[in-house]
Amino acid sequence: MIVATAPASSANLGPGFDALAMALAIDATVGTVDDESLPDRAVVVDEHHPAAVAFARGGGVGDIWMRSSIPMARGLGFSGAVRAAALVAGLAQGRPEATIAELRDDALAPGAELEG
Repeated sequence: MIVATAPASSANLGPGFDALAMALAIDATVGTVDDESLPDRAVVVDEHHPAAVAFARGGGVGDIWMRSSIPMARGLGFSGAVRAAALVAGLAQGRPEATIAELRDDALAPGAELEG
């Protein structure tokens, strides 16, 4: 099983709006579905979910699950967090020998493209 986690964030920090950001102590975790057991509160996502799209863009194959304490549509970076975690998981599936730093670097361009 491949698992990747990304933190929630807020870029709305007063006069630093969209220039200063802060990671928060809530996160989203994405993993590959390797058998019938899933972590607590995890759900398998369909192919249209932002995490599934990012996982496939990273070269990932198969179903993935997601567990998130980041509320959707609240400006806390839900879509960015699930996309970042899923991209890294997809890249890691095809390159198990890669370091986190290599995976992070390789996820930057497609992540920026997916997030717009």
